[in-house]
Amino acid sequence: MATPRDLINNALELIGVLAPGETATADQATSGLRALNRMLESWSTENLMIYSEVTEDLTLVASQRVYTMGSGGDLNTTRPIEILNMTWKDETPNPDYELPIEIVPQAQYKYEPTKGTTSNIITKAYVNYGYPLVSISFYPVPDEANKVSITSNKPLTTYTSLSTTLSLPEGWLEALEYNLALRVRPSYGVPLDPAIQQIAVESKGNIKRQNKKPMKLKSEVSLLHRSTGLFDWRTGE
Repeated sequence: MATPRDLINNALELIGVLAPGETATADQATSGLRALNRMLESWSTENLMIYSEVTEDLTLVASQRVYTMGSGGDLNTTRPIEILNMTWKDETPNPDYELPIEIVPQAQYKYEPTKGTTSNIITKAYVNYGYPLVSISFYPVPDEANKVSITSNKPLTTYTSLSTTLSLPEGWLEALEYNLALRVRPSYGVPLDPAIQQIAVESKGNIKRQNKKPMKLKSEVSLLHRSTGLFDWRTGE
């Protein structure tokens, strides 16, 4: 299995800094690992580079409106890049019983006149992507210790060791090697190789196409046909 050291060696070989079979010096490896991690941190901000969604449960506290999410927060976990959806859970009658929570923009939540309203059912949430903790404000304020299920995108894994065994989906090793080669190239004064650039762009594009999620068209309820519950875009009925 490949390691970060292998990626760095291969990237340096691609740009001609290393000959086939040679390995990076300690300084080259350290610099390469730093470049690799910075690249992964940057890719984490691109939704289509995230290949796995994470679902976690937040246990509510009666009368607590705002909760934090991240390392050391109320939900002690990796800080999310983006919260995709949330559901309110009441496991007392049925462990599978969930209701969707609408994630609303700041302006809508700010002008909600009854933020102190309490209920055992949460219907809305405003997410503030602060750092190092994300804060989530619920409406109404929970009055029972139920749970909220949160699905989010988390940052891509970065590496502290050159010998870590990489576990990545198909296509990722090529994308990392060729894009890392482009990243470190200026440090060695190597001119841009169009062939390397093309493979770097294509391999990253392949990952994004694989992770692309199709959008579903929605219609307003008022537009649906009364008898069928459907809308015909060809006739407008």
